[in-house]
Amino acid sequence: MNINNINIFHDVTGGTENKGKESQNMDRNQNQSQNQGKNRNQNQGKNRNQGQSRNQSQSQNQSQSLPASRVMLQKQVELPDGAVFPVLTFASWEGLSGVRHCFSTRTGGVSEGYLASLNFRRDSYDTPENILENYRRVAAFFDTTPDRIVCAQQTHTSNVRFVTQEDAGKGTVRDRDYRDVDGLITDVPGLVLFTSHADCCPIYFYDPVRRVIALSHSGWKGTVARIGAVTVRKMQEACGCDPADIYAAIGPSICADCYEVSEDVAEAFLTCFGTQGLSSQFKGNSSREGSETSEEYEDSVTNPFSVTKEEPAASNDNGKAERVRKDLPAADEGNDLIPRILTRGRRPGKYQLNLWEANARILREAGIRPDHLTVTDLCTCENAGTLFSHRATNGRRGNQGAFLMLEKDRPDRMQ
Repeated sequence: MNINNINIFHDVTGGTENKGKESQNMDRNQNQSQNQGKNRNQNQGKNRNQGQSRNQSQSQNQSQSLPASRVMLQKQVELPDGAVFPVLTFASWEGLSGVRHCFSTRTGGVSEGYLASLNFRRDSYDTPENILENYRRVAAFFDTTPDRIVCAQQTHTSNVRFVTQEDAGKGTVRDRDYRDVDGLITDVPGLVLFTSHADCCPIYFYDPVRRVIALSHSGWKGTVARIGAVTVRKMQEACGCDPADIYAAIGPSICADCYEVSEDVAEAFLTCFGTQGLSSQFKGNSSREGSETSEEYEDSVTNPFSVTKEEPAASNDNGKAERVRKDLPAADEGNDLIPRILTRGRRPGKYQLNLWEANARILREAGIRPDHLTVTDLCTCENAGTLFSHRATNGRRGNQGAFLMLEKDRPDRMQ
């Protein structure tokens, strides 16, 4: 495995000045020549030190620490050369045997610029070699290689695919022979499921009784299509899983304070959750300008610089997205349209959407026990210096990855 220079935020060592003592017997020309050489070395050392300062400054901006979390743990992946980089895991899954999972951050890969550095977004200006190397690095956390990873082909659907040994490496080292797949299920130990994210919810599933795992990508479209419930149903149909046995976890994604949406998205959620449409008083104040309409661009396969029609959250000097709405009014009959899910926003025709609670409710309705359900408390938009966020960066970003694997239980189940 090529793991040289794993830490992209390492210190850059400046040049060493010539410290040799000059001989008193040197003639004038030799002395002048050496002084000129010394001056050149000093200037080169100064330039390198300036470059070091710039690189250290960029490193500090890109590798900001995450806030304390009650839900997520940060673990260090150690590679054979001794280099380490962080991944996130669910604290509540620490006691579960037979499964391994993680959610990557921006740190620890080889991608550069606005994609720095652990990028998994293929529809970007990154190189296939960089992305493959990034897969190699996270694969080390699972004691495996990229040819054991299976990737979704995300287009904001509710399509879920059962994958087998024959699908190993699809999306990493060979082409996928499927499209429009936002969820994956398997019962094959050692096969790593992968979905990519930059604000949408990753949803992890694990049935320790039937030994089945699933991983789904849920943006607002997938949530309206109830991909969480679809995934549970597919686990039942394909593997005989009982929803009461399944553990589910919603990973880092955009929070309600940062996720401002327009009227048509709000209407879709009101319909999804069986609530009457928006009242005339809200419609009368509707503004279509700058609205997020029928498209969610997070993982689209269009120009990587295409942005949402929604005005994004502002970003401060630290790269951390400012919340669209800092002082949300207390929920009441006038602004709480769907309790804990959809609330009237501060701007006319705008609403705040809570994808975490929406997906959690869908999972509970699908039979997931409340004590088997974990919901993140880390927002990608609020932590855009450490996690990729579409909303915080106007779409100029990479993707991090959700990874999930059944651990091998018997050698005969997978060679």
